This record gives sequence, C-alpha cells and structure tokens, in this order.
Amino acid sequence: MILSGAVEFISKRSLVEDAIKRAIHEGSFAPGQKLNLDEIARQLKVSRTPVREAFRALELQGYLRVEPCVGTIVLGLEPQEITEIYTIRISLEGLATRLAAPNITGEGLRDLEALLDQIAALDPENSDYTQIDRLNQSFHFGIYERAKNRRLLEMIRSLWDSVVRYRARNTQIEGFLARSTQDHRAILDAIRRNDGQQAEALMQSHLGMSCDSLLEQIARRGSVLTQ
Repeated sequence: MILSGAVEFISKRSLVEDAIKRAIHEGSFAPGQKLNLDEIARQLKVSRTPVREAFRALELQGYLRVEPCVGTIVLGLEPQEITEIYTIRISLEGLATRLAAPNITGEGLRDLEALLDQIAALDPENSDYTQIDRLNQSFHFGIYERAKNRRLLEMIRSLWDSVVRYRARNTQIEGFLARSTQDHRAILDAIRRNDGQQAEALMQSHLGMSCDSLLEQIARRGSVLTQ
C-alpha cells in the first residue's frame, strides 16, 4: 500500500509538471510571470503538494525560479544564452546528421518523407503549435537517433528542451514553416544521396536560420525575461 501511494503521488506530480511545461511551451505562462500555486492546484484538481514538488522539479530544469518573499517565477532566456545554445546545437546536430546519413535507407527514408508531407499539409495559422513541433521534432530525431551515439543524442535532447518554449514564435512568422520544410527536404535529399557532409552543412544552415529568426523576434519585442 505504501508503494502504491508513492506511485500515485509521483504520477500526480508528473501530470502537474507536464501541464506547466505545456503552458510555458505554448506561451500561456510567459517569462517573468508569477505562478499561483493554489490556483494551479485548483485548476488541475490536485492538492498543493504535487504542485509544490512540480515547481521544484521545474526549477532544477531551468523553467522556474523560486524567489523568497516573491514567489515562483517563469524563467526566460536572454539573447546571449539562446545564441550559446544554438551554437552548440549547430555543431552537435550537424555531426549527428553526418553520422546518421549512411544508416538511413529504404524504410527510414520513407518515414522521414512521410513526416515532411504531414508538415507541408499543415496550415500554420490554424494548426496547433504542439502538433507542428511534434512533427518537426520527429523528423529531426528520426535522423539523430540513427547516428547510433547515445551520449550525443542525450546532449541534443537536453539542448532542445532548453529552447522548446521559444520555437513556437518561429512558426508564427509568415513563410517560416514553408522555408523550414524546404530546408528539411534538402537535408533529406542529401541523405538519400548518402552525402553526409552536405547533409551536415544543410542542417547547420537550417539551425542557423532558426536561431537568427528567433533573435530577430526577441530584438523586436524586447527582453525575453520581461515581455
């Protein structure tokens, strides 16, 4: 019974954690916003304890900051931090693409092509961002996982998680999704030709474009932390 209760508590905390993450990713909780523990507990129909534990877990992950006498604040990233993250992503994800290229044939190529077809069929103005991001992430990791390098994959996943809440902004730019899909098809074509070096260069260029677009929006709107 004790073990069962512990599992139930962990499940509630995980559900709360996932709900808060989703709200941050979708922009419902903005950087700089103060979160009300009691209100979140009420909305999710749980006690205060799993919410408090979710806050602690998300603080360790860099999503939140608990300030004495202030409360729990949603964290943002400054432009320099985003630049640093993308600089590392460009290097690691380019490498993963090059390593994966010889391993992607037949069914793997067809799976990636199917994902691109699904993305191309979406209307960015009327589609849920989470759906776009899920398909986009499936395409990228459909490549990276075939690099067959577990440590490299773990590092890439960690970096992706650190900026996932900001990628929604890029999908809102007119023409961005079409440009991104065009980049993806060029990467896939290079992989189909088993040209790992070209696929690496194209992936790096694609990520650089995403970073520049994000930084441009931040400059236009002001500080990420306080907007």
